[in-house]
Amino acid sequence: MGLGVADRDGQRGGDTSRQSLSTGGTSASGDTNSKRVLLHLVGMGGERSQEGIRRAGTNGFMGEVMSKIKVSALSGEALNDQVALALGWQQRMWGAIPVWFDPANENRYRCHVAQWKPSENWAQGGPLMEQAKISTIPRINGAWYAEIPMEIKKDGVFQFGHTQLIAAMRCFVDSESEGKVDE
Repeated sequence: MGLGVADRDGQRGGDTSRQSLSTGGTSASGDTNSKRVLLHLVGMGGERSQEGIRRAGTNGFMGEVMSKIKVSALSGEALNDQVALALGWQQRMWGAIPVWFDPANENRYRCHVAQWKPSENWAQGGPLMEQAKISTIPRINGAWYAEIPMEIKKDGVFQFGHTQLIAAMRCFVDSESEGKVDE
């Protein structure tokens, strides 16, 4: 049930017991295009398509090492998703609709992913600010400063944002993730 080797153009090589995705460059042995990210897919249920093999290193599909992004760069849907993940929620499909569930609370349904907007909706973000004891201060330049003081969180946590809720939700995510999250 080997999967073969796919280079970055999707060309399939000999039958092997693991799949590789070429990332270009030169290896220590001097071979060009032999630097590879190994994706161990043995026993994953048969052959994978050429398209799946090509995508494997670019979108979190089976074994990719996720890159990190600074919390201060998060906004919109990405920030809202990270707030849910910081709460320990899991995204699942309910029919064709993505929803958030809380496994720590008897797997209770929380809301549709599209409805979860704590960085825009005070009814969602406000209680999180209170629970995490996040304080906010307006800045002269129009931005907002949010912090969780050292008395509450070791070393303290602070973030900035264009709105009070954006700054506070970045601060909340930062307090759970140490400054960087998976893209």
